[in-house]
Amino acid sequence: MRLYVHCGILDANPTKNDAGFSWSGKADLGFYKDQFEKPFLARTVHEYDIKANAKVAELTAPDYLRWADECI
Repeated sequence: MRLYVHCGILDANPTKNDAGFSWSGKADLGFYKDQFEKPFLARTVHEYDIKANAKVAELTAPDYLRWADECI
């Protein structure tokens, strides 16, 4: 994920420190958001929808609520 964030740094200025290298510059996270965040969140929603729908079909309402509470 860090790679996507670093790809969005404009006018990059790498500096060496005790931890290794760090980058500074003006951030443009459009690449990160378009190429990683949006697809990742969409896929996550899809996976949880599938999981929740399977549990709705399998459990009673009280059991589903207990299961959902345990997931949180």
